[in-house]
Amino acid sequence: MTVPAQSMVAGGLQTTFRRELKYFLANRILERLWAKDASLWSGNEFEPSHIQASLEFLDLPGILDSLLFGVLGAESIAQAEGLFDRVLVAFAHLHLAARAIVAFSPPLSRPRIFVLDNTNPISTRTVENEIDLPHTVFLFDDRSSFGLEHHSLFLYFWHKLELAGVQKPHLHFASHTVSSSYLASTARGYNFRFKLKEPSGIPSVFGSIRYFAGHLAAFAGVPANEVLTCAIESRASCSRGADQGENPALQLAVFIASAANARVPFLYFLAPPLLGPYAALICQLVGGSLCREGQCPVPISLSSPCSTEPFEDSGAFVILTRGEEVDPTLQAQISRIEKKAIPFIHIRLSQPLDLLAEIFKWQVATALAGARLARDPFDWEGVRLPQTLAAELLNNLTPGNNTLLRRPRVQESGIQLFAEGRTRHEISLLNLVESLSSFLELRQPESLLTLFVFLHNCPETQEQIFKIREQLVRTLRIPVLVAYGPRAVDTYGFLFRRGSPSRLNIIMTAENPVDVPIPGASYTFRQMYHALALGQFEALASDDRFAIRLHLEGDLAQALERLHRIFAQAGQRVRI
Repeated sequence: MTVPAQSMVAGGLQTTFRRELKYFLANRILERLWAKDASLWSGNEFEPSHIQASLEFLDLPGILDSLLFGVLGAESIAQAEGLFDRVLVAFAHLHLAARAIVAFSPPLSRPRIFVLDNTNPISTRTVENEIDLPHTVFLFDDRSSFGLEHHSLFLYFWHKLELAGVQKPHLHFASHTVSSSYLASTARGYNFRFKLKEPSGIPSVFGSIRYFAGHLAAFAGVPANEVLTCAIESRASCSRGADQGENPALQLAVFIASAANARVPFLYFLAPPLLGPYAALICQLVGGSLCREGQCPVPISLSSPCSTEPFEDSGAFVILTRGEEVDPTLQAQISRIEKKAIPFIHIRLSQPLDLLAEIFKWQVATALAGARLARDPFDWEGVRLPQTLAAELLNNLTPGNNTLLRRPRVQESGIQLFAEGRTRHEISLLNLVESLSSFLELRQPESLLTLFVFLHNCPETQEQIFKIREQLVRTLRIPVLVAYGPRAVDTYGFLFRRGSPSRLNIIMTAENPVDVPIPGASYTFRQMYHALALGQFEALASDDRFAIRLHLEGDLAQALERLHRIFAQAGQRVRI
């Protein structure tokens, strides 16, 4: 087994890269990290015991035996009982890992794997219709203290199993969490068939090698001995050799530190759609660990093919491809940025095990870069305000008090525009085109536009959102990030931190044609999903961010087409 192929072109960072490499070597940062030397983070703002406990992630590749033994044993028993479908109910960063594993799994594998990472009733019904319910195990993966979403899904499927006449519904559930989480208490209270406990001292995103190891062995058909060998070889490749050419993690760390010290605003991750979730997972790791108080570079995940030329000079690139085949459009982008001396790293993932090796490499690289840049990569405080606001809206929702009802500022062509706080005073409310053009003119040269899409994430919607995204890139000539559903807060929480880059935010919602009741709750999945979108929007507005919400009425495809035309009209009026 070899680590994924990695090549680098330093481009305009060549001088800075050499200087940074010299610093890393002179200060023995690599050796000190592997010695778990907490003094790499000196100063009153760093807590040595917290750093020391977090550095235990370096040992995880060598202690996976018991994990794999437990997971494979539980999986073997479940299959012997005729349970052949698996639903991975995964939140936080684990939903990205789950989708990456599914993308690399054999298409006709047994058990069949489904991922459910949101409470959109369309998603819930879609999964329910696909699975063979009495022969399904639901695996709940989460380390969050916020249990509203996964607990609602648990109650829903428990109720469905009872309605189907299943005598022991608890044998259809398993959990993967830390012992102190809300999910852990649920698993204990309902006696789930299998409860996998995560080490509590290591930030979850730095312990995900355990998740990849267990799921690759159980669901992707990778033999356990190959998983263990890959983990050990990955650890060795990231720990040996002072020469950056011998150590891919060190090369990545120097690359990140060079971009940060050269004040490169963004680190763009460009990947084909199948690798999109994996690229977003790495973005979450790097951004959540290193982006503090406006410090850069800010990692942004972009799904190829997409336009990047208008803003390529504002960042460095990480390009992920699958195997040796590279899409001609992506190859043209690689050639162009190389000619423009834009720094980039190209990483080729060829097999499922590469997911495990690559994520561990990025974890080591992020820790190394954090030591160089005096940033605590293990200080992971989640963004809770959007979820807290959503919970308040739902808790106060009654037939006589519709806390989810809002009055639009502009309404025309089946599209409602909502603007509050600072944004309401900065944009025109004359009509929809004027509102959007005045909003888009708030962009700054090194800003970012984020599309938070609370619509059903299906190929048809993705295609139309892509058209809108490309229109906005051409108009604004800045990066446009597309993030779907409530998990965007988990993945891109670092964008909500104080001092994060100036950005425009558009939250997109729509009338949901499907609704699903939640057993024992006074609200439904449709209301919950809408409340989470409102929480996202109102959290941005309360933080003085520029944000609007666009609510689409009627047929979704037609509404998105209308919105695309209106954005085109608004773009013609924008003065850049």
